[in-house]
Amino acid sequence: MTAKKSTAGRRASDMDAMAASAAATMALVRIPQEAQALHYDGSEGQRCQQTLPENPPGTVKFVPHRCDVTCLEDIDDDPNLHKGKNPFLCPIFFGWERQISKKHPGPKQFVFYRTPCGRRLRNLNDTQYYLHETKSKLTIDLFSYEPCLDPFAYFVPKKSFCDIRDLSYGRENVPVPCANGVDREYPDYIEYSQFRMPTRGVNMNLDSSFLCGCDCEDDCQDRSKCSCVQLTITASRALTSGEANDDAGYHYRRLNEAMVTGVYECNSSCKCSKRCYNRVVQNGLQLRLQVFKTDRKGWGIRCLNDIPAGCFICCYAGQLLTEQGANEDGERFGDEYMAELDHIEVVEKLKEGYESDVVEPDGEMSSDGSSGADAGAEEGDSDSDFSAEDSNVESGKQSGGARSTKSPGSETEKTEEWAKNIPLDADGNVIIRHSN
Repeated sequence: MTAKKSTAGRRASDMDAMAASAAATMALVRIPQEAQALHYDGSEGQRCQQTLPENPPGTVKFVPHRCDVTCLEDIDDDPNLHKGKNPFLCPIFFGWERQISKKHPGPKQFVFYRTPCGRRLRNLNDTQYYLHETKSKLTIDLFSYEPCLDPFAYFVPKKSFCDIRDLSYGRENVPVPCANGVDREYPDYIEYSQFRMPTRGVNMNLDSSFLCGCDCEDDCQDRSKCSCVQLTITASRALTSGEANDDAGYHYRRLNEAMVTGVYECNSSCKCSKRCYNRVVQNGLQLRLQVFKTDRKGWGIRCLNDIPAGCFICCYAGQLLTEQGANEDGERFGDEYMAELDHIEVVEKLKEGYESDVVEPDGEMSSDGSSGADAGAEEGDSDSDFSAEDSNVESGKQSGGARSTKSPGSETEKTEEWAKNIPLDADGNVIIRHSN
């Protein structure tokens, strides 16, 4: 699951103006308290601001130099030291500065990161180079150059009657709290699992020797040399265009577009490290999520912090069912939360004119080369109910020419009259038309 759009809110000035307008409206029209509670759907809340640590490491005045490991030699920038917090605050906790500037004229804003050694970085490409040269433990997905993203902002529900600190009971990297501001109902207990659970009849190949790995030693920064990334690009040829998409897969650990043909991540057979740019899903949950109750649509999930577009959110894991098992469970419990895992079926659905429930004709060829329909006509079966005017789709041609069965009296005349109306092509073959 990835974010399609940035979840960042509006600027503080815009929010203040909206709040003032809402206050003026409330002053003119008094809404009864019962009606206010009735309209509350559980998703309302406010954005608060995270405060900086008491003694954050300060940056120094920039002196021209070539950045290397000595730039961070006095800083242990292990992001695991701040596990459970907003991941986009990690660089700031280690002495980085995130600055937003505005170019005049115009409203467009730009984001800069100032490193602990004073150097200013302007984009993810500069950040990638700096992290590599300084051997930093920070990963590229902890940085965002979207001006609307506020790493200090976090969401607080308007009210909550029932709270659970961690719905995963310690099984996730980050606690997943649960809040209910609608009523006092708790969610049903479930056996939480962050991994797939195959049921009877489902076989998974978990043999590590089945995996193929890359030989990258630069954490797969060069996409053209990483064999795993090239597998993702090659798989994109299965789409309708038939051409490989060179932009398929991750870019700086973010997925800019949906890849129904799959993403091949690096694995234990690869020479790259855990900080590889092609390792995302396997790192697990990193964001702060919250399960919450809605008024009309049951339970939902939201992120408590701003996240950039294409950022990995979480895995949708659960039981793996066979087709028969899925149909049975769907009839008994509903299929609203089931996901189609037939990789070939999902890709083929995108092709124009694809119909998964089409039944191929099973007519067998006779010994003289004619189809089953022709053989039946030779054995005396008449098809007097056939009408070319009842159909609208041309389906090709059938070899053997027009055949009719003669019978005494008026039936012979009827059959001969029907045969005259059969459409033929230039070679004398029948043009068969099938009705929808």
